[in-house]
Amino acid sequence: MYTRPMVFTGGMPKLAMSGDGWLSMAKPYRVNTDSNQIIGVAGLASGVWSRGMANPRTDTTADGATIIAAFPNMGIGDGMWLLVSCPAAGTLTLAAGANSTVTGTLTVPAGGNRWFFVSRTSATNIDWSGV
Repeated sequence: MYTRPMVFTGGMPKLAMSGDGWLSMAKPYRVNTDSNQIIGVAGLASGVWSRGMANPRTDTTADGATIIAAFPNMGIGDGMWLLVSCPAAGTLTLAAGANSTVTGTLTVPAGGNRWFFVSRTSATNIDWSGV
């Protein structure tokens, strides 16, 4: 779950901001259903979205408003990394849900992985950028 942790600068506590480091505790969220899925809050919060399917599929991002509501400490410009893993035979493509945009390389090859940086870009929008 996205939360803004406390860090210390010069011995004084403050809420973490961009550039303070990367804090992560990934636990893969596995979906082995051979059908298109929605990458919801639980999948995003896990840090790893792992898909097992035999055929090419397209997963849609959750509604940006749902993600923003689930991560109330996520300010505009804040973001997190999500590893999308496709260990099975089918390729996976990401598509944008409501209040979301997807940019960059959106296809995860069969047997491969792709990192996505998921960031809040406005009061209502989340961007998923494939690298």
